[in-house]
Amino acid sequence: MLLSKLQQQLGIRLVIIRWIPTTGLSRFDDRLLVGVALILYPSATQRIEIDLDDGVNPKEIKICDPACGSGHMLTYAFDLLYAIYEEEGYEPSEIPKKILNHNLYGIEIDERAGVLAAFALTMKARAKQRRFFNKGISPNICVLENVHFDEVELNNYMDFVGSDLFTVPLQTTLRQFEEADNFGSLIRPELTDVSWAHKTLNEKNVSGHLFLSQIHLKVLHVLRQADYLSPKYHVVLANPPYMGSKGFGTSLKSFMNDHFASAKADLFAAFIYRVGEQLLQEFSDILSTERIGAINPDNA
Repeated sequence: MLLSKLQQQLGIRLVIIRWIPTTGLSRFDDRLLVGVALILYPSATQRIEIDLDDGVNPKEIKICDPACGSGHMLTYAFDLLYAIYEEEGYEPSEIPKKILNHNLYGIEIDERAGVLAAFALTMKARAKQRRFFNKGISPNICVLENVHFDEVELNNYMDFVGSDLFTVPLQTTLRQFEEADNFGSLIRPELTDVSWAHKTLNEKNVSGHLFLSQIHLKVLHVLRQADYLSPKYHVVLANPPYMGSKGFGTSLKSFMNDHFASAKADLFAAFIYRVGEQLLQEFSDILSTERIGAINPDNA
């Protein structure tokens, strides 16, 4: 019932995956589902296939798991991408580096799970390229952390680096991560493209000011986290957390009421909304309709 309502409200077709076969990506013929959603499993009720001849460069495909856990889905995606690169004629020794640098992104609120996800992807790369450890490459796994700014310290920082840079959306974004370990990927950064702000502020020299240097690092950290949550992905995988509203704490319940009123009954429903919001809008023009892939908590 809830999924049916979501379909109507979002105006999209939901493709539901009910189980994860261990051989889900063992056959190359079953592997490519690149669109506004990526379904990695041949048990999906419908497949979305786009040939790379349609203008998609493998290096440009950005895949995100907004609740990556220990990286299970991302490691499956690694195998898929490796096969794509091979088919496109890339040098095998260069493929693992390209995948971790350009293609795979994970977001998590549990630090231990994030470490495991990064380790799993690193070992995937090492299995394909035995000298990978020497390359100094770290997977793009972002563990969201709480960041709080005191009003006075932030004002002092803005005055020093140039208050004209701090638009209202940017200032709002800086304050949206005070409970990042509670709201996770459900946070919608007010500033949807933070790249310009991060680049501009990163070039500011505050090294001679100890206090301001600490604020500077906090600001850059928030912008990095916001960038992971921005709508920049061609593909979003989701095995979302499942929790009914009875399990919400006071803060989370208020957050869901304010930001996901139509999906406040369960976290997984809110995550379906966020999956769609994190997609790169221009890429949806390739398909006639948008689709979202998610694992269904209801096995009935």
